[in-house]
This record gives sequence, structure tokens and C-alpha cells, in this order.
Amino acid sequence: MRVLGRLSLAAAIGLLAVGQASAGVAPKRGAASLRPARRWEEALVTGNGRMGAMVHGHPLVERIVANHCRLFLPLGSLSGILARGQIQINRLQWNASEGALHLELTSGKEQTLTLRLPTKDRIRSIAVDRGPAAVRESPRGPNSREVDLPKGRPVALDLRF
Repeated sequence: MRVLGRLSLAAAIGLLAVGQASAGVAPKRGAASLRPARRWEEALVTGNGRMGAMVHGHPLVERIVANHCRLFLPLGSLSGILARGQIQINRLQWNASEGALHLELTSGKEQTLTLRLPTKDRIRSIAVDRGPAAVRESPRGPNSREVDLPKGRPVALDLRF
């Protein structure tokens, strides 16, 4: 990506978008939208070359899509990631050829987390390996589940897809 002074091209475009917003909407720093993004193509994008995120949807029902360059490997693991919504991902380990994912996390508040596969694949099973979490079907379809997380207590989940 070409760098323009200290701003990247993506940041410059974001600043232009803010400059076009009305004075009552635009913050002093950052970016703003006049309406919620309806599709992922309209999302606010951020990243550092290894990790990236897209935020779109209504402010009260945001959809956050996060990616890491190592997630595209058939085997791998990540640890020590602080996600939006006060969730600490202590460990994320996957094996795509076996359709297995192990997730250890701690929530900073009592909340419901929706786990969703990005494809049309179904989640075959999800089991609570450790911690006081409750798992249930999601109204979003067979490729997602809802997990009730307690505040401050580590939870480990095993997912098969």
C-alpha cells in the first residue's frame, strides 16, 4: 500500500469521507458514517498488515469481522488477543482438515457471543470443555451458535464443523 506522508491511502480516504459528513456527525478524530453499512463492502476497515477488521451494521447490532494472516493456514494457533466487546481470546487453535477448533476466552462482562462460520458449512457440534458457559442454537442459521459468557471466568469451547 502506498504511504502518503504519515497517512496510508486507506486512512486518507477515510478522512475524506469524514470531511464530507455534516459538522454535527463528524468526530474530531476518526471516521463517521451518515448511515449504517448494509453490506460488508460498505464496512469501516482497519488493520496493520497481519490483523484486520471490518465493522458494519446498525450501531446497536454491529457485525465485526476479524481476520489474521495465520487463519488461512490449515493448522495454526493464536493467543493473547483482546477483541472488541471486552473479550480476551486466550487461545485459538484450529485444524481445518479435521474440521476442529478450540477456543479459550474470558469475557470482561456478562454477555452473549455469537460464533458463526463464514461459509455455508454447518456447525456440527460445540461443547463446553471448561467453565460455566451455556450454548444454544442461533436464529442466524445452522452455521452459528450463541454462547452465554460469564464475567471474568475463563471458558474453553470445542467446535466441530
